[in-house]
Amino acid sequence: MKLSYWLEFILIKLFEYFFSIFPSRIVEWMGFRLGTFIWIFFPYRLNIAYNNLCIAFPEKSKEEKLTIIHNTYRHFGYMIATYFIANRKYMRKKILDTNTKAEELFTEELMNGKGIILSGLHFGLWETYIDYLNIKQFKFSVLYKPMKNKKTDKYFIDHRYKFGNNLRHVNIKNNSNNYENELNENRILVIAVDQNAHKRGTEVKFLGKETSIPKGVAVLHLRTNVPIYLGAYIIENMKYHLIVKKIKVGKYNEINEVSINSIMRKVLKEYEEIVKTYPEQYLRFHKLSGKPKQKIKRTIREILTY
Repeated sequence: MKLSYWLEFILIKLFEYFFSIFPSRIVEWMGFRLGTFIWIFFPYRLNIAYNNLCIAFPEKSKEEKLTIIHNTYRHFGYMIATYFIANRKYMRKKILDTNTKAEELFTEELMNGKGIILSGLHFGLWETYIDYLNIKQFKFSVLYKPMKNKKTDKYFIDHRYKFGNNLRHVNIKNNSNNYENELNENRILVIAVDQNAHKRGTEVKFLGKETSIPKGVAVLHLRTNVPIYLGAYIIENMKYHLIVKKIKVGKYNEINEVSINSIMRKVLKEYEEIVKTYPEQYLRFHKLSGKPKQKIKRTIREILTY
């Protein structure tokens, strides 16, 4: 195994040990401070984030955009810190107390015996979202791309099974028939829709920019007529909330690029409204909009103020 892979794994284990020392509420506080530390000293992909915000929110000032980015670092600092203590009683209670109608909506939908296509973004607390489904004992499957670092990949997969064995990981490279098999077993199939699919995707306008989005959600719906749901797991005022909604995509007579694109536009439009309400909780460091057109420079005052 490469030295870099060993170092990556050791760093993760050090983080796990470090956060295990402190009480849960202190870890939450430290997570936000970790985000601020990154914002000040190691602003990861700052130019990409700022460029994405310029496209998504052209009406906002530089100061407003910097504030959103700072809060994004804080949010993901919190997500990282609490990830390592997710199995504690305190965190389990927060997850169980999630404000949502998901349990009743999913239970009712699954009574039809067709499964659910649950779309998702790298938004909010997406790992906690998986923990919620597991704790609530829903039978669900997640499409995922294995990491190159097999040791780290195994660590993250094992972490998810701490909350139960209701989850299956389905390799994204598998044949699409495997995806349908999951639905045929009346399972919830979780699929991310905000990855850049390049030439294999369909062009959809999302947050002000046409970008290539994976077709999987639309193709599966057209082939199976299984309903598509939106799911966004957020934190607000230190409380967890799961926003769930059945997406009305309409009826289509055939599977083609037009019908696929139409469905994906409707799905992304629903997510866009949520992201614009909670912009600091979206992982906007992906190069969905290509290379940054400008390099943002921050003054010391801007770093300390926003």
